[in-house]
Amino acid sequence: MQQPSVSLDHHTASFDWRARARAAGIHLALSAVVAVLAGLLVFALWYPYPYREISGGRELFLLVVAVDVVLGPLLTFAVFNRAKPELRRDLAVIVALQLAGLAYGLWTVQLARPVHMVFEYDRFRVVHRVDIPAELEPLAPAGLEVAPWGRRRCSRCAPSAARRKTRR
Repeated sequence: MQQPSVSLDHHTASFDWRARARAAGIHLALSAVVAVLAGLLVFALWYPYPYREISGGRELFLLVVAVDVVLGPLLTFAVFNRAKPELRRDLAVIVALQLAGLAYGLWTVQLARPVHMVFEYDRFRVVHRVDIPAELEPLAPAGLEVAPWGRRRCSRCAPSAARRKTRR
């Protein structure tokens, strides 16, 4: 009879489903709390109603958060084993990767956020952060700077000219 290649007292020989599920559940709860805080930032400051529907901010945020909230707990479930000497390092790497992914996702959401609501003759147009080249930002007239958190409303033409055009 052939001997097993891994001894039964090795730290990878056991598979404790309950401990792994508990660790993944705790990780899921903490990830959900972070996602709610990120959601407050995105939907209270960058994409308030109606911009989340107009600009697609809700779909972009849900994609970022769904990937972030699901992958972290799944990786924790895969690597968790109390007997592993390098468990803390493994969990720290997972958390660092998860936070880096969330930061990159929020940066992407921030680039796509609306910064101006412009009235153009007979309609409103939303201008997004990514639509404004960085080298042209310093050339913007006073009052039309990129809003750091919210949006600014402005008009492309004088309101009286717009009214005259719509009355014809």
